[in-house]
Amino acid sequence: MSSKNKKAFSRYQAENAKDPKKVEVQLNRIKKYCSVVRVITHTQHNLMTNLRQKKNNIFEIQINGGKIADKVNFGYGFFEK
Repeated sequence: MSSKNKKAFSRYQAENAKDPKKVEVQLNRIKKYCSVVRVITHTQHNLMTNLRQKKNNIFEIQINGGKIADKVNFGYGFFEK
């Protein structure tokens, strides 16, 4: 992985800090056009004890039930937690 790829999230975060409405625009586009909502999540092994594994597991989870707007709001509620 190059250093260019490592900086991807910090650049995205800096762009959103300049224009906070950008995230809302993206979420509204998802609510309008998408039919399936999925979230990419990861485990936090540093919070668990007695594990030999050091890498976090990454999962893609589909959110089911309710309207699309409810699904997006549910997934967005778990950001940065």
